[in-house]
Amino acid sequence: MDATVEQFDEVREVGMGPMVGKAALSTHGTQDGSLMTPGAQVVLQRGELVLTYTVAGPEALASIVEHPEAVAHVDGHRRTGVNVASCILAALRSEGVRGRAMQAPHPRLRALLRAVGDAPFEADEA
Repeated sequence: MDATVEQFDEVREVGMGPMVGKAALSTHGTQDGSLMTPGAQVVLQRGELVLTYTVAGPEALASIVEHPEAVAHVDGHRRTGVNVASCILAALRSEGVRGRAMQAPHPRLRALLRAVGDAPFEADEA
């Protein structure tokens, strides 16, 4: 999932919101526990655009989360993350999707879907 994809004008013009895509992953993983090797690429399509993502290694994390812009806007980033996660949970519990989502090999996802159940979901402009 890429919640920042619309920072690029060409992608924003397509107007499809965050990028959510599937990637075939290795079941063996790497020494650091990642499922994809740094340098591996994932190619996804958004409208007529083809987007290529390159997997960064764990050493990239500090340069991203400790960057002055990230630190200056940490509260906004956190709120955005919660909003994106909430929207994804709402989508995954919808009719025709929930059954497949509950079969995913991700125990935390199944637990979240059970916890949310059919509680009302209300989006506001904030």
